[in-house]
Amino acid sequence: MDQQTPTAPTVAVSVPSARTVPSWLTPTNFTIGGAVVIALTAILAPNFGLAAIVAGIACLVVAILAIIFLLITPARDARIQLGVTTGVLVIIGALAIASNGAAYQFAIARDQANGDYGGAATAQRALGQKPPYSSDLATTYLKWADAEVSGNAFASAINHLNYVATNFPTLPQAATAQMRLPTVYLQWAQFATGRSDSVTAGKAYQSLLTQFGSSAAASQAASTAPAALLAWGDAALAAGHNDDASAAYQLVTKFYPKSAEATMAHAQAAKALSASSKQLAAAHRFGEAYEQYTLLAKSYADTPEGVAAKKLLAQGVRLTGRLLKADGQTPVLPYTTVRLSSKWSVVGSGANLSYIVGGTQYFAGTDANGYFVFPSVPSGPYLLEWRNTTGVFLTYFKGATPLDVVTLRPLENQLLTTIVTDFK
Repeated sequence: MDQQTPTAPTVAVSVPSARTVPSWLTPTNFTIGGAVVIALTAILAPNFGLAAIVAGIACLVVAILAIIFLLITPARDARIQLGVTTGVLVIIGALAIASNGAAYQFAIARDQANGDYGGAATAQRALGQKPPYSSDLATTYLKWADAEVSGNAFASAINHLNYVATNFPTLPQAATAQMRLPTVYLQWAQFATGRSDSVTAGKAYQSLLTQFGSSAAASQAASTAPAALLAWGDAALAAGHNDDASAAYQLVTKFYPKSAEATMAHAQAAKALSASSKQLAAAHRFGEAYEQYTLLAKSYADTPEGVAAKKLLAQGVRLTGRLLKADGQTPVLPYTTVRLSSKWSVVGSGANLSYIVGGTQYFAGTDANGYFVFPSVPSGPYLLEWRNTTGVFLTYFKGATPLDVVTLRPLENQLLTTIVTDFK
């Protein structure tokens, strides 16, 4: 009987295949694509300094991707090519990042040569040049202001000069900026005058006179400023901007009192102040209206508006109030006399404190509910008192200060807060 040698069973073993990459992703294509990405990041950067940094970072990122590509690529030639690419990218990236300072300096020089002082200032800040000690940054702002003056951009120039004066106080550039400001204001005012822009011209002269009144530029403005300020005031008055009009006219009378424009400005200022007073009264802002009417009557008494204000201040104001007994609920007896005195003085102190009233006096009596009415009293401050049962007038004091002082304002009929007396 034949014997057969048993054969070993066949076992199928699967060998994992090597990792593969897309067929289009060759080392050459990868290198070209990486170069395009790096170039785009550099081109899109706002300046050379930042371009060097972002390009360097892009090189290092692409180098990391190249290393990953190398690890999954089986072909020996491709691995060699990727290794070379990785090395080159690392070197270029390191050099780019290391050279960013020089790139920023180149960007600063180029921007300044092209008149782009904003870009130069941005690049300088990226290099760490900041207030208050960067002389180069302060100089850039001065050059920026000079360029703006040449382009008639006076408002921006003044902003940049003020920036230098404020933020670099210990540097000589701050003194230079402070010295240039008056001249720029004068140039701005003269430029605006030439363009018949009375508002801008007036405000520029206002800044020059109020901020740099002792400067040479302010002295040079004497031949042109009065007429310009008068024109600004007239334009503001016509537009209903009474505060601006008053400010313009007052500048003329203050700084150029002997000029021909000063007389006209005085008359026009009275009109502006009168219009403003009426607006305040119409808005029930009686306290402010009273102050302006008082100023008008005092400082412009030679004008029709000043005469009218004086008459208005003399007009009667209706004053209503109420007196209660000490319990705060019961009205005082009918016909209790209340007195207003236009003048008073305090004498003595402590237990000997007393007061003396004088000036013009007005009287009213209470009704059954404790109310009293002064139908017509001229505007102004008054001391209010009431007569007690012994016939003596009383008022409340806090130390040497009377508390019941009433200020009556023109056009305002007033209702006093209820007064609780010391009547039992």
